[in-house]
Amino acid sequence: MRTQKVGPFGDVVLEVFSPTLTESASLLNAGFFTSLWCLSQRSYSFAFLQDIGFVGVHHVGFICKDLERSLAFYCDVLGLKVCNLRPDKSLFFRGAWLLVGSQMIHLMELPNPDPVTGRPLHGGEDRHVCLYVQNPDALKSILKTAGISYTERQSVRPQIFIRDPDGNALEFQPSYEQSTPKV
Repeated sequence: MRTQKVGPFGDVVLEVFSPTLTESASLLNAGFFTSLWCLSQRSYSFAFLQDIGFVGVHHVGFICKDLERSLAFYCDVLGLKVCNLRPDKSLFFRGAWLLVGSQMIHLMELPNPDPVTGRPLHGGEDRHVCLYVQNPDALKSILKTAGISYTERQSVRPQIFIRDPDGNALEFQPSYEQSTPKV
């Protein structure tokens, strides 16, 4: 069964296909379901999209007030290396690209639209990025030596949370090779 739904502004129309149980099983076996559209607590329909093929995260962008202060934190304390591929001349703001394995953190020296004060004490209760580390104990030792406070939690695996000089929250977890969840 196909129905059309008009969006909240009257300009977006969504065609919803509610397959029968037999149709659902056939489509599921064919790999067509990539998104679930919930219309109400009791009624579910499937939105069909082509497989986009996500393969990973290229980079995470952080706004910083003082690029040199942020580089001192990320490079001198955490040991990240600067990637020299940043096209400085074509960007209108100062910044740096930092290598994190095969991904990056992009530091952007721009005015910060977000409040820095009044954020949750624990970074896991705020927007954050999680980075895998091979040696969490070495990280804790480095943070203690540098006088950087951190919090710890345990869910599926141990977690360490810190904030950079601009209040951006970072989480660190042991890499999969170091800590495979037990079933």
